[in-house]
Amino acid sequence: MADTPEPETPQELHLTAWHVFANEIIKHFANPRRLEIREFDKLGTLPLEADAMLIRKKDLEAAGAADEALMTGPLAFLGPRLGELTALEYKGPGDVLGWEDVDKARVYALLGKRKYKLLRDAQVRVVMMYSYASKGLFEALAADGLPFEQEEEGIRCHRGSLRMYAVDLVALGKQKPDSPMNLVSARHRHYIREAHLDPHTMALVQRIEYLIKQGTVRGMRFSELKGSEEVERDVDEFQRQYLESIEPEKRLRGLGVEERLRGLGAEERLRGLGAEERLRGLGTEDLFKGLKAEAKAKLLALLLAERDK
Repeated sequence: MADTPEPETPQELHLTAWHVFANEIIKHFANPRRLEIREFDKLGTLPLEADAMLIRKKDLEAAGAADEALMTGPLAFLGPRLGELTALEYKGPGDVLGWEDVDKARVYALLGKRKYKLLRDAQVRVVMMYSYASKGLFEALAADGLPFEQEEEGIRCHRGSLRMYAVDLVALGKQKPDSPMNLVSARHRHYIREAHLDPHTMALVQRIEYLIKQGTVRGMRFSELKGSEEVERDVDEFQRQYLESIEPEKRLRGLGVEERLRGLGAEERLRGLGAEERLRGLGTEDLFKGLKAEAKAKLLALLLAERDK
């Protein structure tokens, strides 16, 4: 008999910067009037936790928003597929969805069903988001009584008593290269922003930037999580491209002289200016500052010649 594995320590948990980023996207496009998102939801006394639990609200606010979509924007496709409780399992850009991940997701859903006192499997859903799946995974699952049928490009569904969805982020990203979901898939380096960036998506990126600089997740700084450097690099590149897409006049609007020149050296400040533009407004004494004796004499001779004309 195989040895019983030791419980995971906090350092061995699967939490990465990519999980935080993915949850921020889920929260950003979820309807807060109809859905509650519980991140890294503890499901028992053992170190068992779902990446996120999506719970339909049943309060008065939710009743007043009954006609509103559960999810919006690039995640609108998830709305009709959510149950009263949905367990989300996410695999980062470099991870592979395997049989054990499918088992974990099923267990999380059933533990969530018990924790939130639901009666029937039909009230619960599983959503697994991934960039790569292990070779032959879906054939093996089918042979074990868990067949997944393709509903549309990038989305497979197992229609058992506990309905499960396998969402291929790479396949979806190829169809929608401007979707921010590309930021948390293996296509994150090929992410193509929209020509006219949705301000909601920019707000999402700014939220991630805040977490990078100041945020903590379960007592750990975001910068200490695996994958944080890649996420930070992507956010920086995203913002650089966004700024380059804005006309210089709009970028400078509202900025004072000091703000415009902060961080620029002398050569950078003078680049592109002709001699007359560089000297405009300077007094005679200012013209001689920093010049060696020989250069000062030459400049003085030029000024005298100009005066005698």
